[in-house]
Amino acid sequence: RRTENATVASRDGFDRANATTFEWDGETARPTVTFRYNPNETTTRTGPEAADGRYTFVDAGEWALLPAFRTRTVWTAPRGEPTRVERRLRTAGPGVAGERLVYLGPARTVSRTANGQRFRLVVPDAASLRESPTAVLGALTNASASLDIGDRDRTVMAVAAPTGRVEWGVRGLAYGDSEFWVRDFEPLNTPDSVWLHEYVHTRQDFATTRETRWLTEGTAQYYAALLALDGNRTDFEAVRRELAIGEREPYGDVVLGDPATWTANANYRKGALAAGRIDVSLRAATNRSGTLEDAIRRLN
Repeated sequence: RRTENATVASRDGFDRANATTFEWDGETARPTVTFRYNPNETTTRTGPEAADGRYTFVDAGEWALLPAFRTRTVWTAPRGEPTRVERRLRTAGPGVAGERLVYLGPARTVSRTANGQRFRLVVPDAASLRESPTAVLGALTNASASLDIGDRDRTVMAVAAPTGRVEWGVRGLAYGDSEFWVRDFEPLNTPDSVWLHEYVHTRQDFATTRETRWLTEGTAQYYAALLALDGNRTDFEAVRRELAIGEREPYGDVVLGDPATWTANANYRKGALAAGRIDVSLRAATNRSGTLEDAIRRLN
């Protein structure tokens, strides 16, 4: 990832083949290459998941929240000789590393196992978590049990992103298959809970076409509201008001199957409304034996 922006700090046992490739010298038993790069990334995103700032990943000095640096590895071996590549991600100092997401700095990790999933909530010392770790993990494990769309990852990692010194460009961000971060002051008891929205993304493993691209954010927004209702973190009237946003202008001329018509984050707003109406229609047509979950499970 972003290897084009990296600089080589040191190397031992690797010769430079060209500007972006290093080759093992064939002799050094434990060769190394050390890279240095700037992890800061920004966004101009708008909509329900947007925030007032710009950052999606950042080095704040005393701490950092960043994507894992990834390189491409190619190798050959004598015929018949077994080979394998092991990728391990760990921090050199205080911090927590997932598969794709890394927090650098002092932090504690609170874990819970339920429904075949192990949830790891990373609470940095620099964060001021609005909800208790117990409440966050309770909401996530309840969502895990309630959302019947298959594709439960064995481990889910969530990071409470510190907000004291950083103006984030989004309220939360799913990254990789089963990891996400959420701003530390985000609430749980709301029909647009970012904690639940980003968790739903970890359960989505379907490919989309141009016509079905809206399903990614539309179903995440819809199920975040439904899961909040199921967990008694909101009421039906609040969910109804949240979904009704998709009925208003400027969404009247939006065709979800045509992204060129999307305006004001229609895939979130009108997408959530459409997901809800499809769910209602399926329940009505099947005497409540069929739901949108069945369709998403097949997609997954």
